[in-house]
Amino acid sequence: MWGTLVASGKGARQCGFITSNSCGRTGPMAGIECSAPPDKNTQVRYIPKERVEANLCPPPADGSDADARGCQYGRVELLVASPSNASEKVWAPLCSVNTTAYRSMANDIAQVACRMYVNLPASKLHGVGGVSGELAPAPYAIPTGPNSKPGQFNPASFAAWATVPAPADPKAHVLDGKRLVQEAVGFKVRRGIWLPGCLVSSKPCESGALFSVTCQFYMT
Repeated sequence: MWGTLVASGKGARQCGFITSNSCGRTGPMAGIECSAPPDKNTQVRYIPKERVEANLCPPPADGSDADARGCQYGRVELLVASPSNASEKVWAPLCSVNTTAYRSMANDIAQVACRMYVNLPASKLHGVGGVSGELAPAPYAIPTGPNSKPGQFNPASFAAWATVPAPADPKAHVLDGKRLVQEAVGFKVRRGIWLPGCLVSSKPCESGALFSVTCQFYMT
């Protein structure tokens, strides 16, 4: 019998096990080897509303307060393998799913992405009590054409785009028990053909929109 205990590199190093006297003194022997997966927050970028690019949610022409412009949500980028070179890691904007038809799945993505951002549960050791992800009422539309102006979202600057494809069942949970959005469960689209749970492409989002969420965490 064997098993795996998953813990962050910043997590506790203490664990225990129980033995039974039904085993003889000469064996069998049991052993434990400790290893730590990489911190989850190294695999995600969360761009909060204060730093969302101006051309995604431009301020109102009347100069009213920024919070009134509807730019109250952040966006997410994932660290993925480059579509052109699998040995190279690049940052990919996370594309929006249909948040109306696939609300449950979108909420799952939001929660996992925000947990990645604050590195839960390892960050509980540093006072983070919990986190929640709130979906935007409408995702940010991707601007068309290149834009090299400072502070602007430029689609041409990204070599990869990440999407969690929508399964046939709108209520499917593709991230149950997963540490990373990148680990989303794949599904069969037709006989013998499977679609990855997290699809990486060199082309911008088919949905034409970015996954938009606000991560809110509290301290203990």
